[in-house]
Amino acid sequence: VTVSNENCTTSSVVSMTVDVSPTLQITLTPQSESSLCTGMSALIGVDASSAFDDNTYTWSVEAPCSDCISQSVTPATTTTYTVTVSNENCTTGTSISMTVGVGPTQNIVLTPESKSTVCSGFSALIGVDVSTDFDGNTYAWSVEAPCSDCITQSVTPSITTTYTVTVSNLNCTNESHVSMTVSVVSLADASVSPTVETCFGNESVTITADGGLDYAWSDANGYLSCTDCPNPVASPSSTSTFNVTISDANGCEAIESVTVIVNPEFTITASTPPSGCMGDLITLSVSGADRYEWSPDVDLSCTNCDNPQLTLNSDITYTVSGVKGGCLATVDVPVTLNAIYYADFSYSVTNCDITLEAVPKDESYEWTVAGQLLDEDSDIVTHTAATGYKYTICVEVEGTCGLSKTVCKQVDVDPKFCNCEE
Repeated sequence: VTVSNENCTTSSVVSMTVDVSPTLQITLTPQSESSLCTGMSALIGVDASSAFDDNTYTWSVEAPCSDCISQSVTPATTTTYTVTVSNENCTTGTSISMTVGVGPTQNIVLTPESKSTVCSGFSALIGVDVSTDFDGNTYAWSVEAPCSDCITQSVTPSITTTYTVTVSNLNCTNESHVSMTVSVVSLADASVSPTVETCFGNESVTITADGGLDYAWSDANGYLSCTDCPNPVASPSSTSTFNVTISDANGCEAIESVTVIVNPEFTITASTPPSGCMGDLITLSVSGADRYEWSPDVDLSCTNCDNPQLTLNSDITYTVSGVKGGCLATVDVPVTLNAIYYADFSYSVTNCDITLEAVPKDESYEWTVAGQLLDEDSDIVTHTAATGYKYTICVEVEGTCGLSKTVCKQVDVDPKFCNCEE
């Protein structure tokens, strides 16, 4: 400063020290991040180049250290930290904002529209709970998911599958899982009886379904005893197929079908068996069925075949039952033993003529009258008596197996009508 007085001029110099408040550049130290994850800390503080002597620092109440040039903070949410820097009588305030990237709580749940249990071939919508969908979040799903970066998506698992999603926010990364349980109704669970056969007019058959909780049978013609039961009785008049929808507790459905084949009635044909002698081996034969049963089961080589061999011991009649396509038919097969069990004859007298007729037929015969052999080998013969007399007449009947029977009778010839001496 220069001081003047009229013509006098005198100069003097005085010096004043001015304390200048620094430009306060409050920055994070190089070791810190401006973006944090939940639970992480950052070091914030005044730039060292602006830290003058006699500076004092006053931080906002959010800071744990109220008068530090730098400090560690652990914000729970995005937070603005404010510091006031003073130097003697100068006070300057500035602020710094810390942006905290919050790693959300990863509650990965199914959306309300979806189910944690789905049926084979059906879809479910899975995704992150919208309450945890913070700004800046990114989503990375496991390879099983069709959409790799969606917050929600539709999945159609074929088996029980665990879907994994990684949620990131800034530098924060968290991981969580959701499991989709799939209830599969397939032939391993839902089943029906195989194709069944029956015969027209025969008894009804029971068809069955299994593996579910509810059953719904199709029955347009009224052939079933019930349509909402697992085991209805079917009485179709012709071959019919019945569909059944099988449902389980999860609402999953499977459709199966059972066919009932109605076969026409049939007959069993038996060949005429030959007669035979005692001990002969005779082959019997039937046809027309798929399976056979012979009764009684005596003297036969087999009882469930179509051509058993018989050891002949007596006259016998067999009943053969045959089954074909659920139908049953029977036929009787009589077998005759060529044995002479009896012999008999009848007679009639006309004047001197005696007519004789023997039974059984078709055998060999030997006739004797009053001890004299007649030259006749027939079941019917006529003998002319010489005179009226009581004659003893016999016939011996011999069968093809060499067995014979003889019977004798007294025959009266009235002399009034037969007297050859007159």
